[in-house]
Amino acid sequence: TSPRASLSNTPYLFWGDSKTTQNNQGYPDTDIHADSSIIAAIRDTYEIKAMTRLVSNLPSNMPSLGILDGSLSQCRTTSQNSRIQNILLTDYLEALEELKELASTKNLVIVSYISAPATKESINALRIDSCPFSEPKCKEHCSDLPALSRPCDIVAKVRDRDVFQSLLKEGQRSALFNTRSTTMDHYGSHTVSYFYMKTKDEIVRIEIPNWSTSSLDLAHNLVWNQINLGTGYPVALHEAHEQAVIRSSDRNSFWRIIDNMDGNNLIDQGLSRKNIAKKRRKV
Repeated sequence: TSPRASLSNTPYLFWGDSKTTQNNQGYPDTDIHADSSIIAAIRDTYEIKAMTRLVSNLPSNMPSLGILDGSLSQCRTTSQNSRIQNILLTDYLEALEELKELASTKNLVIVSYISAPATKESINALRIDSCPFSEPKCKEHCSDLPALSRPCDIVAKVRDRDVFQSLLKEGQRSALFNTRSTTMDHYGSHTVSYFYMKTKDEIVRIEIPNWSTSSLDLAHNLVWNQINLGTGYPVALHEAHEQAVIRSSDRNSFWRIIDNMDGNNLIDQGLSRKNIAKKRRKV
């Protein structure tokens, strides 16, 4: 009855060794610096926290959809340090728990949206049917065979979306599947389920935490509505991407601030002369 949108973004700056470096336990002579995968994991947690703040302002009786971009499982970190992984996962699950508690007081469903998914979780079930052994003991029967030469590898190059492209009609969804990924071992009630939906142009994967699966029809209807409003892609995610774009003017402003904070001594920040030349005008 009163359509409106609130569009904004919130940048965070992690500055200094205490914010960007962790001690590597067992190897005191080396430190672990935040790489792109660690930054992505931290961003995942901040996005869940931002969702929680948005949800807190929703009327309790209004059917609502919280939609995130990408997978709900946090499996991006490349760090081999278990302590770092545990810290990142703990923070992420705590953020999800807070969102879960708040969602229980609302008519709300939380999902994540994956465009053109490359996953094979559902299709891998067909490996059982193509196994020639009475019991599918992979390590016992096929561990010595080279890649793509096992009997069940007949489905190896097929993706879930390839199958559902022919099975579903536009607007339809598949059955709900539980993910069997080992990354879910510590997720508890936040274990992820998923279904596939056919849009006009593609098959998409919709992930949903187990505590939100009771509202499956609501999730389906509101995601489908978003897709149609966005001409093939959820309009909320499209607008969020627009807000998240870091433009050249933003980058230039950022480096000017850093330059001023650092007393015009960017070399100490580990930048090459090439990078410094790019960031400063000659004339």
